[in-house]
Amino acid sequence: MKYFWLIILFHSLLPNICYAQSSQDQKQISQLKKFINAYNHNDYKKARSTFSKANRKKLKKKNLKKVFTKLKRNEGKIKGVSATYRLNKFITISDLIFENNNSTNHFLQIYFNDKHKIDGLNFKDNKIIFPKIYTDTSLDEIVNPFISDVENIGLSIAFYNDGKISFHNYGETEKGNLKQPNKETIYPIASISKLFTSHLILKSYFNNKINIDSPFQNYLNNKIKRYKK
Repeated sequence: MKYFWLIILFHSLLPNICYAQSSQDQKQISQLKKFINAYNHNDYKKARSTFSKANRKKLKKKNLKKVFTKLKRNEGKIKGVSATYRLNKFITISDLIFENNNSTNHFLQIYFNDKHKIDGLNFKDNKIIFPKIYTDTSLDEIVNPFISDVENIGLSIAFYNDGKISFHNYGETEKGNLKQPNKETIYPIASISKLFTSHLILKSYFNNKINIDSPFQNYLNNKIKRYKK
């Protein structure tokens, strides 16, 4: 009987879930159509309105016109959407193709935030069109979108310039502990450790300290038995 009621409950909720998802998709589709129409008809004001509030403040009409003019001169009008996929729970990407080029290397990526507004444009080979990083762009403006994603916990960045090192830390050392990392925080480097291991092995080999054809147990202080099938 419990399973029976569970199935009834699931089926009763399913239309609402599907409707909510469909409603969210329709909002993004509407914004996408608005952007494409504005691009194809040189309506920079309408195109600018599809961007998030924060980006509208940075994005001037003349800059958008410059981007559109260059794209249209080289690629033509936007012909349609080749793919739409979710990057994470906050960002959805749509790939737009142009009438002058059907190559998969020539498409415009539109980054939508969870409010169905555009947060960025990207055109082939990861050449960012907007937002552009200027010399006066703060590090916070670059990092905050990344660290605000619930899947990312903490981040530490170090800059070396003219003999000086500066450290910048964001997020937490562990999920929910509210402790910000610092320059002493130890991060697991995961698969990057292979780079150090292989470099040290090759360095030792070229210095005639090891023979790479010999069992590695020969070079360990604590002897480890060789695995035998």
